[in-house]
Amino acid sequence: MVTAKALGWNGKIRPGQKVTFGFNGTNASGPNPAPEVFHLNGARCS
Repeated sequence: MVTAKALGWNGKIRPGQKVTFGFNGTNASGPNPAPEVFHLNGARCS
């Protein structure tokens, strides 16, 4: 599971706006498959 939280300057995403973010991570315990679904504020993204 990955959790991303807003900072002071990016806390609101208005309808029609886009937000892009990335992260770096490692997994030393085996395969790390691509996520199947994303959620934003508890709502599934399409």
